[in-house]
Amino acid sequence: ICLIDTNCDPDLADISIPANDDAIASIRLILNKLVFAICEGRSSYIRNT
Repeated sequence: ICLIDTNCDPDLADISIPANDDAIASIRLILNKLVFAICEGRSSYIRNT
């Protein structure tokens, strides 16, 4: 998973997220969303087993 800015080649990444990779705030926002989604998925999986 890669954050892709306008100066990057998206073909080098399996999964690309268009974002400003120079700004700490945008990186923090995307990481928080990813962590939340992972935690939700894990807890949903645990509840269903």
